[in-house]
Order: sequence, then structure tokens, then C-alpha cells
Amino acid sequence: GSTCSKAVIRFPYETISEKPEAVPAIECMAVQNNPYYWKSEIFLKHSGSFSLLPNDAVQSFTDLKMDFIKRAEGGEKEVSDKDIPVIAYLTLMIKQALGWAKDKHPNYSKEDVQVEINFGFPTKSFEKSFSLLKYKKTINIVIKLVEDQKEISFSEIKNQIDQFSNKEILIKTPIEIVPEIVAAVTGFANSNESRLGNYIVIDIGGLSIDYAFFSIRSYPESGEINFGISAAGSKKHGVEILKNSGRTDEEMSRVLYMNITATLKEAYSRLSYKGIEWTGTKIPVFLTGGGRKLKAYKDAIRITNMLLGGKVVYYRECEIRDIHRFNGLDHSLVQDRIPNRLIVAYGLSFSDLEIPDWYTPDQHLPIEQVKELEFTTAYIGPEQV
Repeated sequence: GSTCSKAVIRFPYETISEKPEAVPAIECMAVQNNPYYWKSEIFLKHSGSFSLLPNDAVQSFTDLKMDFIKRAEGGEKEVSDKDIPVIAYLTLMIKQALGWAKDKHPNYSKEDVQVEINFGFPTKSFEKSFSLLKYKKTINIVIKLVEDQKEISFSEIKNQIDQFSNKEILIKTPIEIVPEIVAAVTGFANSNESRLGNYIVIDIGGLSIDYAFFSIRSYPESGEINFGISAAGSKKHGVEILKNSGRTDEEMSRVLYMNITATLKEAYSRLSYKGIEWTGTKIPVFLTGGGRKLKAYKDAIRITNMLLGGKVVYYRECEIRDIHRFNGLDHSLVQDRIPNRLIVAYGLSFSDLEIPDWYTPDQHLPIEQVKELEFTTAYIGPEQV
């Protein structure tokens, strides 16, 4: 994540654990005193090795995710020395999560468990963007470091980058890179709020706002669920970005209102015409992420209803709802809180066989409007009979 990262482990094919488990952070690296939110920060020690702990650190690296994406979108397609802190952080997070799982379940050895790892990536990456292609190369180096049990140091990571700059990296661990919004929708589909119908999820992070309009449906024959994401996006309008820009709460509300409006309009263009199954029906809106409780963002829903109500064809009345439980998720260290910020990690914990079928906005063509027939071209005269 931009400001904090989350990890969830599950054993989908065994009886080792009935519940997926959120991996707790080391106390000094927990964000907002929440034991499941790892600070997205990595430390370089005097020895040249990296650590998730600040002990003996000579330098720390933050803004790992957004800086990585900015470099890729700016044209830096190949993995370089600038990406070393990102590689170190992801590698140590994986090693930490696997070590925690081993300690939690000592009856299972390495030989008994086949590890598969799902990584999330921002919603703009449905297409083969530069940032997604570069991320895949980065992940392959991360997995290679884990498999070969290499030292997580600046020099060793640089050596791996140089070694595999012009050749394919062969890894044994199955990996998947899943759009974050697909993971969030998968998490939602396995929550207590999941029903067949249309929804909006808005994930408000420190640096970005990710949003999606999606539909949960079921196949008539099997009853298995599937979902389609009709509109989605990611804007650098997160809590810290807007606050640091000096915007007032009202201005922050307006920014989110514009994102909601764009989402409704795009979904309407793909799903409906002439008001069919649209007008007069409410749309549940779920705010997740670190900014979900801020009044400025909650007010955006009220502003949407006030400014759009009955004035544009794509308007749907928005209704804020909360997720109270993710099915089976063990987050026992914070039983008194809604673990909404775990939605992406929880969704990623499902195997690819358990993630419902989905399509993305770029796979979903707008519905064609019914064209009026012209009398002169439709009429068949006597000479044509």
C-alpha cells in the first residue's frame, strides 16, 4: 500500500486452518496502532543489508509504491538501482509472513506446503501498462531472492538486477498479479454485505483514491457468482495529498464528488439506456481505506445526491453502507473494529480458482442505443414487391 501494507494467509486446500489469517505487524512498524497495518517503509543498515526494523539504520525509504509507479509511467521501463528499496521491502514482507505462518503452525514443514502468492496492483493496470510490466519483472526478482534464500542487501539485489537484466528469470513459486479493485470486489463478495446487485466501492488511501462500480450476479445453471466491473479508476487524490495541498474539507468533498459522478456516468453508458433498471434504485456505496471515517469524504455522498438528484440521466441515489465482517477472516487482535482496510489483502488471499469470473471496463463495450428507423428507407414500395 501507499502508506501501509497488509498481508493475509489462507490454506485453501488443507484442514490446517479453518480461517484466513491477517499477518500482524511488528509493534514498532504498526500504523495507527493497528497490528495488521504494516508501515510501507524499509531501512538500510550500516552493514548494507535491509531491515523492516529501524534498528541500526543509516537510511529509510518511504513512498515506495507511488515513486515506483511514477518512474514507470515516466518511461523507466527496466528495473534499476532506484527500485532496490521496493524489492527489499516486498522480499522481507514475504519472508516475514511465511516465517509467521511457520511459527503459528509448527506441525507443517516447508516440504508440506506449496506456496502461491498473489500481489495487488492499482486499478489503472487492467491494460499492459509500463508500470504493470515493470512490476512483473520486479516481482520475479523478489521471488528469486526468496527461493534462493539470498541476503537482502543492496549489493545482492543490485547483483540480481544486473544478472537478469537481459534474460528471463525462472521461478518455481506460482504468482499472480491481480488488479487491486478486483481483489477488493472479491473481498466484498465474501463479506456479510454481499448480495446480488450493483455496488460502488471507494478505497480512500493516503496517496490515492481507487473506485469501482460493479455488479454481482450468478450463473443461472450453477448459481456460482461472477462480477463485472463497469467503471473503475485511480486518482492521486488521497488524504495526505489533499491535506498537504491546503484544501478545505469542502474542497476535499468536491474532489470525491467528481470521482463518484464520473463513475456513475461511465457505468450508465455501459449498463443502461432510457432508464432501464437504473432510475429510482439506490446504489450502496462502501467507503474503505484510511480516509473512510473523515467527514469530508462522507459529505461527498450527500453532495452527490443533492447536486445530481433528478438532474442527469445517470444519477443513482447513493447510500453509505459499512462492511461489518469478512467471512472467516481471523483478525482477533482488533475484534472491536471493522477491518475494512484489509479488504484488498483478504481478496488477494483467495486462490485463482476461487476468485469469481470478472471483466473490466476495457472489456465491457457501451450499450448501443436503439436507432429510430427512417420511414423512407424502411418502406417497401410496390415496385419492390
